[in-house]
Amino acid sequence: MLDYSKAMQPEFSYVADHCTVSPIISGYNIAFGKMTSDCAELRTRIEISFPASMFQQQLITTTRDFFDQIPKDPDDPVIEKRTFTDPEKIQTFRSNNVMVGAWGDEAVADFYYLSPADFGMAAKSQVSDIRLTPVVRVTMSIGLLRDFLEKCHVFDKGLRPVADEKG
Repeated sequence: MLDYSKAMQPEFSYVADHCTVSPIISGYNIAFGKMTSDCAELRTRIEISFPASMFQQQLITTTRDFFDQIPKDPDDPVIEKRTFTDPEKIQTFRSNNVMVGAWGDEAVADFYYLSPADFGMAAKSQVSDIRLTPVVRVTMSIGLLRDFLEKCHVFDKGLRPVADEKG
């Protein structure tokens, strides 16, 4: 288990009010967008490429219980499914680790990258030596976080985390 309290906060921050999640050749594409004030089009968008194995093993398994605890609000202003044309510029990132959190009606998803060397340390249970490289922080409403996780969990292959042999 990684200790996110020791992780650096991502330097880059993005405020989102729209998201999509879709499979791609290299895993999954997680896209967050900021709509124009009339909600007619996307002003900006970021895309986060997430490898398939870590999407299932890290994102899905670590958010499963959290997702179940987020209340579904029928009055939530999350925009219905719509297709937008691409904005003029799109920023792309690569991540293989995410930490989500919520308080009140606000939520955050901090995306990180774990290097192959750090994966090796994790396999040897040297968790204290692992360095999470901050990628981007996405802030959003609690409703959009629920929508994001719901879109991710559509791809849940039902794998459960392996029980800790010590406990």
